[in-house]
Amino acid sequence: MVMGRTTPMPSFHLEPRILIMCIGVLIRALCSCCPAPCECPTRDNSTLCRRRFLSMVPSDIPIFSQTLDLSHNYIRAVPSNSFTHLKYLQELDLSYNQLSRVEPGLFSGLPALRVLLLHHNELKLLPPGIFLGMPALSWLDVRGNQLVILLDQTFQGLGELKHLETGENPLLFISPGAFLALPQLQRLGLEDTKLNNVPIGALTALPRLSELRLGGISKSILRDLSFPDLPLLRVLEIDCWPSLGILEPHSLSGLNLSSFSVTHGNLTTIPEEALKAQIYLRTLDLSNNPISELPARGFSTLRRLEELRLSSGRLHYVPSAAFYGLGHLRMLDLSDNPLTWLAEDALPSPLGGLETLLLSNTMLSCDCRLCWLLHRGLRFGGKSPICASPDSLRGMVIPDDPEKLCPDLFTCQPPIIVNLGPRKLKVREGDILTISCNSLGVPQPSIQWVLPQNPQLEDIRTTERITISPDDTLQFDPVQTEHAGAYLCVATNMVGNDSTWVHLEVVPFNGSNVPSSVATMNGHLLVVITAGGILPFISSVTLCFIFMFLWSRGRGNIKHRAHIEYVPRGNRGSTDTEENKFTMKLL
Repeated sequence: MVMGRTTPMPSFHLEPRILIMCIGVLIRALCSCCPAPCECPTRDNSTLCRRRFLSMVPSDIPIFSQTLDLSHNYIRAVPSNSFTHLKYLQELDLSYNQLSRVEPGLFSGLPALRVLLLHHNELKLLPPGIFLGMPALSWLDVRGNQLVILLDQTFQGLGELKHLETGENPLLFISPGAFLALPQLQRLGLEDTKLNNVPIGALTALPRLSELRLGGISKSILRDLSFPDLPLLRVLEIDCWPSLGILEPHSLSGLNLSSFSVTHGNLTTIPEEALKAQIYLRTLDLSNNPISELPARGFSTLRRLEELRLSSGRLHYVPSAAFYGLGHLRMLDLSDNPLTWLAEDALPSPLGGLETLLLSNTMLSCDCRLCWLLHRGLRFGGKSPICASPDSLRGMVIPDDPEKLCPDLFTCQPPIIVNLGPRKLKVREGDILTISCNSLGVPQPSIQWVLPQNPQLEDIRTTERITISPDDTLQFDPVQTEHAGAYLCVATNMVGNDSTWVHLEVVPFNGSNVPSSVATMNGHLLVVITAGGILPFISSVTLCFIFMFLWSRGRGNIKHRAHIEYVPRGNRGSTDTEENKFTMKLL
């Protein structure tokens, strides 16, 4: 009997490490289910649920997700255990939802989280310790909520936080200990709040702060020493502080800023004293302030300044030496000002560093005064400036190439006084009188009046019932006799001047010159006044006499004689009294 041989079955042997890898892949595959309304790109381990009309957080978020985007949904509440399994999560975005509160422990157990975005929700309070459990967090954004107060230890446990955004909240108070747990914080946003003043006590707990943005504070003055104990602060932005009109001389003391801005405020002048010590400043922005005048050498100490913005102000002209000392200036923004001209020596000298001069939406007078500027070869950048005057060039765009403009089109003409009216005027005292003086010229001449009451050529707008109105007309309200005399109108521009005299004669207000109708009316008025004074007096006296008569009649018979005895000095012992009497007649 022949015995058959059996073929041995092959055996499979897996090394332990390969087995572990297979199990890991299997677990990863089982745990990587993407929530139905979301997208889960595997290349960066992201779970993207942005704008998915979600009202709650999905429950099956992959555990290996590093980025979770739940922004722009309708989530009102998040259970405290929603993210506890996401140990690898590095960025969590819950912005633009309807969260009104944060559950305690919601963010605990997220050791790898670095970015947390909660901005533009409806949060009203951040309880102390609410952010515990995120030791690696470096960026926190709670802008655009309804927070009114930041309590002590609000940010407890965030020792590595470097960037904090708390602006766009109706904050009324920040506790002095609110930032105590943030020793590494470098950037802080507090713009668009309702704070009453700079939170000095809270800011002193941030020794490494390098960038600070403030806004919405109600005070009109930035007080001295507003930013103490901030030695590393380099960028300070004070924006949208509508009432801020004064920076006290030492308000920036202790700071070494490289960038400083005060925009959308109420500054009317350049804060020279406050800026004087900021010698390392490279960027200065004073846009959107009602600044109407630039002082000569107002920026002379800022010799490292490279960018200066003065747009959207009320500047009508730039005087000589306005930017003296700014040898490193590269960009100057004067756009959106009612600017008519710049003095030839207004810009820094030498002009080698200045590259861009923004003059869009200004009111430039296109005359010979601009030729020096066009020959410098500056770039106007953005929108080119447009001529506002003279009438022949109004609306013309000023190109960068000046060859065809100067001196053929951009010319100057001396002033000529026109339409003055009568040179000799005769008016009555008490009349209302207006004298105008119009002139033509390029650039537009300025008008000055020399008054007989003030023979010196001075800019006096009001004197002795004479007013010089903004349109340079003389207004007498009313005319008086002392106003008689010769008035000189002087029109002046950079090319020359023109003048003319106006002689005023005032007829006094007296009887000889009063019309008969006026005299009759005044006579009637005098009679009425006299009668009104005499008649009450006569009536009063008559009533008094009648009263006395009636009173005397009511007293009965009246004695008309009285006998009075007396004792003579020499007859003290005599008894004869008949002769010691005298009789008086009573009325």
